[in-house]
Amino acid sequence: MKKSKIFKITFCAVMAAMSIILTLFEVNLPIFNVALYGVPLVFVSIMYGPGYGLLTGIVCGSIEQIYKGLSVQTFLWIIAPLAWGGLSGLVYYGLKKLFNDDKVYKKIIYYVLAIFVSVFIANISNSLALAVFGYTKDPITSFATFITYAFGRMLSIPLHIVIYVPLCYLVVERMKKIVYNFNDENKESKE
Repeated sequence: MKKSKIFKITFCAVMAAMSIILTLFEVNLPIFNVALYGVPLVFVSIMYGPGYGLLTGIVCGSIEQIYKGLSVQTFLWIIAPLAWGGLSGLVYYGLKKLFNDDKVYKKIIYYVLAIFVSVFIANISNSLALAVFGYTKDPITSFATFITYAFGRMLSIPLHIVIYVPLCYLVVERMKKIVYNFNDENKESKE
């Protein structure tokens, strides 16, 4: 039990570090960008549940904001890692419990919906941070600016789904088997 908890915490710490590093490698396209830092947060949230994902998102978001510099919109910028970390697992496990089915095609649908909700909330919070407070010291408080940012960011949702779903599904399902085998070996060695 204690080794399992230590393994989970270590895994969360490694994924938080990986997420922080991936913030430096966003894919910037002319209209929007694709954030890759959410992949490790989704890994944690779906592997160990939304609680661990939320904790990892808090760590990642806080360290990223400290690194980039605290500002008035810091609380809005931290919502995105919380959505990736906590909300993705909450949606995934909610759907899994609601439909009580582990078929592969349904799991993929759960992943798609979890990623969709997470990227939607992350994009709304980031658009709000940009529109309300902006990049400069002069606040941009125009509703039209928010709509412009939000619309541009919403165009990235299909691309996020195409990148995140196969990657998360393949890695998480493989990691679950590895962790399951690891836990079985530890139980056998104790006996």
